[in-house]
Amino acid sequence: MAAAQKLKSIIKPYFTAQSASFDSAFAAYNRGESAIGKNYELLNVAITKKINDSIAGFIERHPYSFISLAELNELHKYYGSKQSKVLYQSLSNSLKNHSIGKQLKYEIYEAGQLNALNKRAISFQQKDTLNHLINISDYRANYLLIDFWASWCGPCRAENPNIKQAYFKYHSRGFDVLGVSLDNNRVAWKKAIIGR
Repeated sequence: MAAAQKLKSIIKPYFTAQSASFDSAFAAYNRGESAIGKNYELLNVAITKKINDSIAGFIERHPYSFISLAELNELHKYYGSKQSKVLYQSLSNSLKNHSIGKQLKYEIYEAGQLNALNKRAISFQQKDTLNHLINISDYRANYLLIDFWASWCGPCRAENPNIKQAYFKYHSRGFDVLGVSLDNNRVAWKKAIIGR
């Protein structure tokens, strides 16, 4: 608990300043002084950076504190991958092996690959409708769209005709589609494929 109090005392002055800055920004906009309001918005961005940098410094100085792991679990969403990796590496092995630490490692090191353009996708395997094991590395298309969907997902199903149209239009130019179902009901999954 001492670590939590220490961090709170480090960032409290910034939150106080940021609260006053937010109030000043709203007041300026209400008076119609948009230039002054924008200046306060820029000040808020600068204060947020100071808060994040202070938290990062705390994490580096307290590699064994669970507070560091909890804070990095939030901070990595705002920091870039490079800086988040440095902070993650500063954590103790016991924190890295915690369930939150393992999830955090996935989010920092691997999750970005799921939607990154021109990057190699994370390798995974799944069985198809005929129970054959399909590996993503088996696909050698110039452009591969990995479509995660489910029979119960209305927006996914609504997008299926567009994906099918794109496949027929661009397949001859090296475009392929790998549909990955998130269903855990095999009957609903197969029924949805027939209806696709």
